[in-house]
Amino acid sequence: DGLLNLPLIVLPERLHDGRNFGMVTIRTVRQTLRVPVEASLTAAEPNRGRRAFRREFRQFLELRLKYESGLFEARPLLLEMQKELDLMKMAGSHPFMPLWQAELYVLTKRPDQACLILDEIRDAVLLKRGEERVVYCYYQYLQLLIREDEEQRDSLLRLLEKYCTGGRLRGEEEFLYLMLLKVSRTLADNPSVVLLSMEQMYQNGCRSPFVYLECLKVLDKEPELLKSAGRLELHALYFGARRGFVSQELARAAAGAGRLQNPKRLYLKLLPALYEGYPKKRILTAVVLAFIQENLTGPRYFPWYEKAVEAQISLPGLFEAFLRSLPDD
Repeated sequence: DGLLNLPLIVLPERLHDGRNFGMVTIRTVRQTLRVPVEASLTAAEPNRGRRAFRREFRQFLELRLKYESGLFEARPLLLEMQKELDLMKMAGSHPFMPLWQAELYVLTKRPDQACLILDEIRDAVLLKRGEERVVYCYYQYLQLLIREDEEQRDSLLRLLEKYCTGGRLRGEEEFLYLMLLKVSRTLADNPSVVLLSMEQMYQNGCRSPFVYLECLKVLDKEPELLKSAGRLELHALYFGARRGFVSQELARAAAGAGRLQNPKRLYLKLLPALYEGYPKKRILTAVVLAFIQENLTGPRYFPWYEKAVEAQISLPGLFEAFLRSLPDD
């Protein structure tokens, strides 16, 4: 009867809370029709949008971690980060979202587009700079990335040092410390001071993977600091070994750092993780030596002792541990 029934599929996980507007365009030989479409999440659906946002957010942070490590090619990661950010925009909202977008523009050499975003949010950021200090500092940091200004750097540095004093930062506030590491030239020239500040944050409950990553960077530049390593460094190394963030040089240094054993249980998990990333004889030696010292035998440890025997590693007690670990079959 002159009517066209056109099915339309709406993906709830791509909707944000409230009203969502779109348009269906139908092109024929003679004309183009545009039909406005509106969709809203039902009372049972809002959690889907939030779950989708959290999923994309986690993936965005994973990509950012890889980028910050400096161990992976930057351009593909930045492209993937942009894709995840676009999905996040469709799934929900976050106060940092325009700042993340502006920073991606800066990192991909598009400062003019970053400036447009920062100009657009300037008044809102300044209005709430007292209550949303992370957003304000992030805004100022991006301005500094776009346009280097020593006076502005000093002003931001004083503000970050004020907020980070004492190391009692929680959640998003930990980002203030990460900005401080990037802005402060004094900290960049004093890795031991940086580790002390990280130790303070760790003791105050900070378990940020980004702080762990910065710890690995310090250790990679100054492996001698492993001689006085504590729990922070051990947890950072184990985190990095599982994610592929530990360089081969740092892995070798960590495997040879005999004092790096507190807590011992984590140390015994770290060494095999380092070997999985870099199957080198020196690291394998450290693995089986630690097992022998702790008198760890049985079928679970047999593959390690077998590898050591095949690699002709010479250690007191190795052959005995190998024999005691032989499987029953």
